[in-house]
Amino acid sequence: MSTHMFRPDLRAVFLALPVVLVACGSVPTRTFEFSAMDTHQNPVPALVVVGDDWASAVEHNQLVNVKKSDDVLPLKIPFERGEVSVTVVPVKADENGKLLVVPRSRQDTSEYVIDVPRGANPRLLRLTDPTRQMFILMKKVEG
Repeated sequence: MSTHMFRPDLRAVFLALPVVLVACGSVPTRTFEFSAMDTHQNPVPALVVVGDDWASAVEHNQLVNVKKSDDVLPLKIPFERGEVSVTVVPVKADENGKLLVVPRSRQDTSEYVIDVPRGANPRLLRLTDPTRQMFILMKKVEG
């Protein structure tokens, strides 16, 4: 057999290699739908924080239940690792949907609205998890 017969196949492999490497090197993403309610199944206005990027969550209005029409927040999440941390925390809003207080860190959440052990602990999501993610938040008992 002549080696000339195998050259076209090798050339095709080498030409395809950069395409395969670029495709394998991209970060997979998936869109999840987030919702939040209290223990009585009432909607809770909440901020959805991916990773620990509180500033970006506020900047991109990653909010659910702040207005009557936003009972679900679709959010595209990149998976640079096998798991991504997502935290959903209640926010204070008036009847028109205007935010009164927005937490800028996990520490901010403990001061005014929630029971931190139940409401500010992150949930680890994987690409294979269900698309719909429901968070049940417990408000801090006032008094």
